[in-house]
Amino acid sequence: MNGAEELQRLASLVEMNKARLDEVGEQSERIYSVISEHESAIISISAISSGNSGHIPIGAGIMIPLQSTNEQKALVDIGSGIIAEKNHHEAIEILESRVKELKLVLEKMNSEAQILQAEINKLSLDFNDTATKLKPSENKEITISDITDLTNEKPKKQRRRFGNELTLDD
Repeated sequence: MNGAEELQRLASLVEMNKARLDEVGEQSERIYSVISEHESAIISISAISSGNSGHIPIGAGIMIPLQSTNEQKALVDIGSGIIAEKNHHEAIEILESRVKELKLVLEKMNSEAQILQAEINKLSLDFNDTATKLKPSENKEITISDITDLTNEKPKKQRRRFGNELTLDD
């Protein structure tokens, strides 16, 4: 493998790892959102369980007043679309266990992001080393974006209007 092919390979590896790092970041944001939703539900159920009246948001800025009754039940999705009726204490336990599981997943994703970042840094250093070995006589540094720009270049098509009309570009 010659130097240019090695540079192109390293550049594509860096870009692939950067794309994966972006995906991990987006997934982490979604998990943070789900954790926040679960914690909000725990707070709401706890407030309702205390016997206080309150309001339940149903969306679009609308809330419905709620008077707590003696029957302290909640409908909980326990998986695979199965809904079970649980008392408030059990519902809170289920939500808290889900939050713990989500936080573990989030920790794994953060460690994966750190590994990916380290790999990107290593590949970038390898790329720069290969680039300097390839062209030691020139002072111009080749960057990863230069290689990816060269590999992604597409020839421009001639622009034409509808039918066979010629334009100034022709």
